[in-house]
Amino acid sequence: MAADITLYFHWEPDVAWGMTYTKLQWWASQAKRIAKIKANNNG
Repeated sequence: MAADITLYFHWEPDVAWGMTYTKLQWWASQAKRIAKIKANNNG
């Protein structure tokens, strides 16, 4: 999950590795929310 979030948000590789699992889950939910908004705007 840390690698996916780092890739999605274009962060430096070590940023997500220092986060708690709860924070990683929160960022993952934000990525899903943003992707859904982008998909709706493109359709």
